[in-house]
Amino acid sequence: MDRLNKKFNILILSAGTGSRMGSVGESIPKSMIKINNKEILDYLLDKLIAFNFSEVNITVGFKKIKIIEYLKKKKIKYNLIDIKNYNKCGSVYSWYKSKNIIKNNKKFFLLLHSDLIFHNSYLEKIFKCRKQNVILTTDFYKEKTNSKSWMVYYDKFLKVLGLKKKSQNKNCSQIACINKFSIKFMKEFFDYMNKYFEYNGIDDTWEIVLNKFIQDKKKKVHVMKSKNFWFNLNTQKDLNLAKRYLNKST
Repeated sequence: MDRLNKKFNILILSAGTGSRMGSVGESIPKSMIKINNKEILDYLLDKLIAFNFSEVNITVGFKKIKIIEYLKKKKIKYNLIDIKNYNKCGSVYSWYKSKNIIKNNKKFFLLLHSDLIFHNSYLEKIFKCRKQNVILTTDFYKEKTNSKSWMVYYDKFLKVLGLKKKSQNKNCSQIACINKFSIKFMKEFFDYMNKYFEYNGIDDTWEIVLNKFIQDKKKKVHVMKSKNFWFNLNTQKDLNLAKRYLNKST
């Protein structure tokens, strides 16, 4: 697995305020909230360490000192990307601020959210996939997705047709926030982001801007799907669901 460490630049988005967590997220970053006495971010980093990754890049902003203190205790190197205007920008701007961390000797860029808890198979799938540009999706609890859920729509060859909020069930799957792109793709996308911000500002989510990039530049991106457990922890309800599931499965 050491070869993965040599092939991937890893970016973890963790700068936001987690406002949907209510009072639970007022004093600490969402990724530092604990489930079963373990930080949410810890679940993700332990998976990466198990794959022999030794270094990650992570955006910080809201209550960043809490994340920094936590990272000092982990056996992994980290590079902080400080998003000073985290309360005024969207996730795509945090992604853009990572443009200088790309190492040309690596082939791929892996984008992850810090508020995920998921089955190991999600990372296994994306690491084994030979396709250059991949959006990983989940059908876990698909019946509970709603009009606020970000979905990927695809054709019969699992080629991405578009990213948008849920409007129907046919040929779509929920975005898992685990994405792989080639370095060539990323360099073009960073240039696109820069121009996008000039006309549209910096407060959009990455799904909106990535979708426009794929459509405008006619980029070929593929979908990989999984049905194994996956939680995106945005609300206290999400926390409770994940906790109950983990307690039941152990």
